[in-house]
Amino acid sequence: MLAFGLLAASPWSFRACATRGARDRAGASAARSGRACVLTMARNSGETEKYMVVDLDHMALTCWDIPAGIRFYGDVLKLEPVRLAEFERGEAPFVSLRLNSRCIIDLFPKDEAAKSGMSAARDDNKELGMSHFCLTLSKPNFNTAVERLKAAGTPFDVEEPIRRFGARGIGMSIYVRDPDGNQVELRYYPNDKD
Repeated sequence: MLAFGLLAASPWSFRACATRGARDRAGASAARSGRACVLTMARNSGETEKYMVVDLDHMALTCWDIPAGIRFYGDVLKLEPVRLAEFERGEAPFVSLRLNSRCIIDLFPKDEAAKSGMSAARDDNKELGMSHFCLTLSKPNFNTAVERLKAAGTPFDVEEPIRRFGARGIGMSIYVRDPDGNQVELRYYPNDKD
């Protein structure tokens, strides 16, 4: 499962600090307070020796209806479109939506995905290679997102929040479907300070 630190504290939540010691102190302080220094997805320096991968850059989704995908991720979940004008002029092969300062979601039109050899572009109605991805929100933003998703008529797989294990322990999650049928988990961590 992929979990994003959009509005939540975690060991991933640090902007560059002046020194390694400053990053380590910031990480310990954030862990004690339950708050992040800033909202990014870089691991703190205490974990860089343990993990080779330090960040998630993007996710690429095959999109059957680009305008519907932009409405879902852009209008409902409030992610900012990137290269939309270039895509509309035919100068970019796909459109992206900014998740945070360090991560985007790419929406590949079905035909472009097939040309690029993306395995998710299938005509045989088989399951895509991804089960779901998870976005972390603060509890107030989680509640707002649920209201917005219901108002938009978004299909829910799990509408009432349920306890689920994630990157930072147990959180409360719902599951919805984007316009292309990708399952999106939205969660908040009850112990976070809003």
